[in-house]
Formats: sequence, C-alpha cells, structure tokens
Amino acid sequence: MHDIKTMPLADLKEAPYNPRTITPKALLGLTESVKRFGLVQPIVWNKQTGHVVGGHQRIKVLKNLGQKEALVVIVDMPESEEKALNVTMNNPNIAGDFTDGLESVLDDIKLDMPDVDFDGLMLGDIATPIIDLQSEKEINESEIFDSIEKVTCPKCGHVFINNGENNG
Repeated sequence: MHDIKTMPLADLKEAPYNPRTITPKALLGLTESVKRFGLVQPIVWNKQTGHVVGGHQRIKVLKNLGQKEALVVIVDMPESEEKALNVTMNNPNIAGDFTDGLESVLDDIKLDMPDVDFDGLMLGDIATPIIDLQSEKEINESEIFDSIEKVTCPKCGHVFINNGENNG
C-alpha cells in the first residue's frame, strides 16, 4: 500500500532521466483537461530519490495554472525500480486501445455536454480518420494495416511486416 498526500509542487523534483516529452499542442490539451476536470490522476513521487516518477507534464500544467500543491502517491523504491515504473506507466504498449464503440461515446458526449471543448481536449483527434492524401478519400486505419503483408516467425511467433527486403 502506498501513502497518498498533498505535497507542494516545489518539493517535487523532475526525474533527470525522464524519457518523455510533450508537444505544445498536447500540453494545451492536457491543460484544458486539468482545467475542466481537475487533477484526477495523482502525481507519483519516490520518497527515496525525491524524483517524480509519473506526472511531469501534469506538474507543468499545474504550475502554469498557478497551483502550489497536488495530490501525490508516494512510492518508496530504489532508483532502478523507479526508472522501470516510470517507463511502465508511460508504455503505450500496455495502455490498451479504444473499441469500435468510441465514436458512439464521443457522440454522446457532444450531445449531453455541448459545452465540452472537443478541440481543446483533443477528443476529436482520437477519432480522426486517416486521410489518403493521393486520393483525398477517408480510409479506415484497419484497412491500411490489413493490406500490409505480414510474416510470422515459425520459431518465436513474432509478426513482422514484409517490406520486400531479404535481410537473411
């Protein structure tokens, strides 16, 4: 079990190794999210090192909004574990994917909450179809990936994209 408490933002040091960054557009989206919903995911902070493990970008937003403190989950681990947790928390390979029901959920939000700033929160971006620039027609992402020839390794089962090169 981890302790949870409110801490001053000034006491939360960024991890010097943090391998994450954020685009200005994404930072604006995060800012709009925090303004609308508040900080609903606490910052993660390591007692042993004094480093932020998760929440670097949220801290930037909170500071820009004039906040002085935030809710923090406190972990107590050596720096090697801290680094592994940092990378794991931000790993897109374990974040999951939206289901086919996303469009319906977004439609419900627009209907029920017309004041939601879809552009500011970048909600529309998560459902934006890929555009085929040559024909300028909308195509589904799955159509792109379904059309790519894939090769499965008979030994390990890993799936590779066949790019036509023989690297063997």
